[in-house]
Amino acid sequence: MRLLAAETKVPTTYRSPGTGTGPFRRAIELVQEGTIGRVEEVHIWFDRGGPDRDAPPSGGQAVPDGLDWDLWLGPLAWRDYHPEWMAYAHWRETSNGGLGSFGPHTSIFPFLTLGLRPLWDTPGTAIGVQAECSRRNRVSFPRWERVRWEIPARSHMPPLTITWHHGPGLGPDARARIQEKLRRFGVSQPEDADALLGMAGSLLVGSDGALLADDHSVRVTGLPKDKFEQLETNRPQRIASSHGIYQDWMDACRGGQRQILASFDNGGPLSELLMLGNIATEFPGETLAYEPHAGQITNHAEAAQRLDFPYRHGWQI
Repeated sequence: MRLLAAETKVPTTYRSPGTGTGPFRRAIELVQEGTIGRVEEVHIWFDRGGPDRDAPPSGGQAVPDGLDWDLWLGPLAWRDYHPEWMAYAHWRETSNGGLGSFGPHTSIFPFLTLGLRPLWDTPGTAIGVQAECSRRNRVSFPRWERVRWEIPARSHMPPLTITWHHGPGLGPDARARIQEKLRRFGVSQPEDADALLGMAGSLLVGSDGALLADDHSVRVTGLPKDKFEQLETNRPQRIASSHGIYQDWMDACRGGQRQILASFDNGGPLSELLMLGNIATEFPGETLAYEPHAGQITNHAEAAQRLDFPYRHGWQI
């Protein structure tokens, strides 16, 4: 879809509320201006966890009236109807897990502020990804997972480590780890840290400060707070302001200037980055090397096979 959008040059967008706010766009400028110094560490999180089911549904039942089962399956391999398939978020075949549901909301903030998109246009660059999780589960998603991406240098920005924490309480020791990062920037009380963490969010750890975004990257908090008291943090100074993510898209469709950050051109590579995490949890403890320009995992043949999806006959794109 990203390549088709680029070929046709049509305006594209997807629902990413934070990208249409002033604080998000101003944060991009603050990072570019060096306000928080060198950023070499990012944390993103989601307080839920996977269902960790042991086996897929077995047997078949009558298809309920009003449900087109063939259409619901779409490109998936045919199987008989079972109501437990409708819990689509439980299964790797029918869902992308927490990384697919909330990962895009939390990770779009570091992805754009730290300039990761050009990696997809740079031949020969490689991203490393490694996961640890409650157990390897190739049918369902593990109860907790911690995924780490090693990002190479981009332009004037240094190499970067991004860590995804997902599970009940964010996973083993994860909340305490992030709280410790926040203490460095003046958030000393656990209750204050928890209020900032919420259910999901992201944290950019800089050498001279930090930026923390909420679950949908709408609200951005600069730390330590006294560093940002005299700074404009709500309205961009150089990047065009948004009229709202839906209005921006409609304006672009009518021929206006494009102010869209959540385009397919940004969202496609972001999705690729996140889905590497789902592949990595199938091979916990192993480091996968991914070349974004080529779209290939180069050091692990079995993991590389997970990049392709076998479409059912009649549903090929």
